[in-house]
Amino acid sequence: MTAKDTSPAAPEAAKPPPKSPGVWLFALGFAFPAAVIAFEAVTRFCASALFDPMPTPGHFLLVVLAPVSVAWLWRHLQRENPQPMSALMAMIVGVGLAVSLFYALLFLPLYPISVVAILFYGLGLLPFAPLAVFACGVTLLARARKRMAKAPRHGWVWAGVGAGVLALTALDLPQAATGYAVKIAAQSPTNEAGALALMRSVGSKNLLLRMCYESTGRPAGPLSALVFFGHPWFAPLLDEAPLSSTGAAQLLYYRLTGDP
Repeated sequence: MTAKDTSPAAPEAAKPPPKSPGVWLFALGFAFPAAVIAFEAVTRFCASALFDPMPTPGHFLLVVLAPVSVAWLWRHLQRENPQPMSALMAMIVGVGLAVSLFYALLFLPLYPISVVAILFYGLGLLPFAPLAVFACGVTLLARARKRMAKAPRHGWVWAGVGAGVLALTALDLPQAATGYAVKIAAQSPTNEAGALALMRSVGSKNLLLRMCYESTGRPAGPLSALVFFGHPWFAPLLDEAPLSSTGAAQLLYYRLTGDP
């Protein structure tokens, strides 16, 4: 009869700690979109050719915040034992996710053409910047769950998503109101009083002045995209308007300010 083995069992091999996020996440989630934002701010390439993704300083700050939130979370996860995100960080990450997802969906119809346009000096890469920010933000949140001792503050992240949606909508309200005022003024002269009241209450005089001369560079927020690019809710205007939008904008601007 053999003696019973009383030696302690060999300890299981300790699992290696999760690795810090790689540099490629920083490059795709921050460096690439930051370069695209700088390019658009300097050249106004998208605004002159298609629509204006940053029509106001508020839009610009929200767009900049999206890659900054990715960089902040990436830097936080580089620590050896990262602590749970603060409520402020979680909310900013949520705002960044909301903003980047909105712009990714806005550019979605352009993606097939953009793939071909990559051959032309890489310009086709530009619309993919919001998608890169969103994908990297979601990836970093998944990494945060593995690297942090406690679960990330997902409740605050969702609060940030809601705040981002509200901020985009609030910033877009003057742009959407201006576009709708011009449309109803173009539809019939009897609508002029309503269009003027709408402009005086929430409209954007700067956008109205641009609409007097430019046919491109329209804003494209959650509401203004529906107004400028068409939706039945915003169109008692399905018939042809008796006055062009440029002519209606010029007349409305004159009625509003007294300046031709």
